[in-house]
Amino acid sequence: MCAFGCRVPERKDPHDIRANPKVQLAQAKRFATGVLEHYNKRKKIKFELLDAKPVISIPEPRCCYTHINFTARTNKEDSEEQLFFAEIYDCGPRRAPNGFIVTSCEPLGPDSAVGQKISRAGLYLDGEEEC
Repeated sequence: MCAFGCRVPERKDPHDIRANPKVQLAQAKRFATGVLEHYNKRKKIKFELLDAKPVISIPEPRCCYTHINFTARTNKEDSEEQLFFAEIYDCGPRRAPNGFIVTSCEPLGPDSAVGQKISRAGLYLDGEEEC
């Protein structure tokens, strides 16, 4: 049953293309783990994944971007849970071993504002260097 009291229909049709929630969560955790590894390596810090939310994919003419929200904390004893926003470019395993390139990864706070700026040539100004 959903949050509004409605029943979620069972999937009896093998051609039902709705995403399985367990598959969605596994995908979100895989992406968040890869993004966090990238972040830890660049920032020389050790955050551990706590939870990942279902991802949002944004298809564009020759590519697909995915937005991910997840929580993590450092391995320090007094560390607090931190919310992160990340964006990845789905490029496939030929360009990157895990199938994506991190274009943005930011821990969020009360005054956070994140995003990419696009140049007139259509190129990302900060790109992968932002993370």
